[in-house]
Amino acid sequence: WWVIHQINRDMYQDLAAGAVRRDDGRVLVTVANRMPYVLRRVAMTVRGVGKFDVRDLNPGDAADLLLPREASPPLNEPVAVRADYRTHGGLPHVAILTPRVAPSAPEGGGR
Repeated sequence: WWVIHQINRDMYQDLAAGAVRRDDGRVLVTVANRMPYVLRRVAMTVRGVGKFDVRDLNPGDAADLLLPREASPPLNEPVAVRADYRTHGGLPHVAILTPRVAPSAPEGGGR
């Protein structure tokens, strides 16, 4: 059931999120607009960290949130992010994003 639910969520979600642990222990969370319309009044709330007001996200735009080391989850654990925003029709929307923390890429892209 979880696999079907996750596939549907990935397919229909307005936002895509990723999380990468940096060498200094902080986690960089990136949230991107996947839709062909602007998402307005975007605000992100990260559990255990707080609320971040993010600029409007045009199609394909992304916003980065840098979480402090003491509030960053360990590798392979999810970051719980609540996204509040308005869609193209002005409709309020809430999305729960749970990207898993991945290791940072090695210098030089792993080559």
